[in-house]
Amino acid sequence: MSDQQGISDSLSKKRARDRRAQHNLRKKREARIHTLEKRIADLESELESLQQNCYGLRCENETLKGRQSLIRRLVTSWTDPVPNTQVLPVAVSGTSLVSTLVKTPDAAEVPTDGSETMSQSPATQTAIGQAIEPAVRLQRTAMEDLVSPRWNITPFHLDSDLIWSDLCAVVVAKPDLVHNAPEDPRPLELLYGSKTNLLAHAICAATRKWRCRDPERLAAGWLTYHLMKWSSQPSERRFSLLPEFLRPVGEQLCNPHPYFVDYVVWPSLRINMIKTQHIYDPRDIMGMLSCCMKVRWPWNENVLEPGDDGEFGFKVSFRETFMKLEGWGMTKEFLDRFPLLAQDLDINSILYNFM
Repeated sequence: MSDQQGISDSLSKKRARDRRAQHNLRKKREARIHTLEKRIADLESELESLQQNCYGLRCENETLKGRQSLIRRLVTSWTDPVPNTQVLPVAVSGTSLVSTLVKTPDAAEVPTDGSETMSQSPATQTAIGQAIEPAVRLQRTAMEDLVSPRWNITPFHLDSDLIWSDLCAVVVAKPDLVHNAPEDPRPLELLYGSKTNLLAHAICAATRKWRCRDPERLAAGWLTYHLMKWSSQPSERRFSLLPEFLRPVGEQLCNPHPYFVDYVVWPSLRINMIKTQHIYDPRDIMGMLSCCMKVRWPWNENVLEPGDDGEFGFKVSFRETFMKLEGWGMTKEFLDRFPLLAQDLDINSILYNFM
């Protein structure tokens, strides 16, 4: 009996040792797994930060290349040689303008007694005419570049845009799709597509991927349609169809930026997007915009109504709503996700609260 008891005690002790060993092994394994998971999370966070920095540097490089190209084109426009002559002011009676006269070695002295008449030889007059012409031509070219109607100035985009929406890619690749499209789309074409209006069909295909209601798809689609028509072939009439808040601001005309920025309805938000384009991933911004930008229109209320010709068109009240900036709102999720984009914005007027 004593031998059996000893064997039993020995087996119990062995089992206890095995259990402790297995327990310790499990603890070590769990600790190791926890350490590796933490290491992986740290590396993924570091990788995401490096990728974001890399993307920012690439965007900054593209911006600098765009500005360099703009400066090069500007400097190139000044390469007309200016004659080595002396420009003297001459007062003209009865006008506030100041004429310029170029003095050449063969020219007679310009009187300094305030008289308005000068005696010049034919050779002098010929030399003056030849010397003044390039200067006048250069000045006129510069003024023509600077003075241009607002409707004829389109936004300044990146030469190689790092982020393309499906819609922008189609439009840039097939400009005839925009040029040949009718001036005004039918609402049903924007909502369900069209076999005849290919631009409206492309907009419909793009907005179908948005996580939003039909009012947002229709309103954003209509604004996008007319903005694309104007930007592809600027005209005063097309520019007049754009609401004031959607017309390009100075930052869009001077700073290279991705195409999709132009389609954001708030001018201040577009400015912030251009300023912070090296910080946030445009894909994240586009994804959040598609579901967070809202038209202040009651739920379950129709936006279309039949006209006298039987064709469905916008309700007057709905069109008036999305054609004014106050008719648009942004949900809190977007503003929380991109705090730098919310700077200098009137949050109370923009914030959209679900009823």
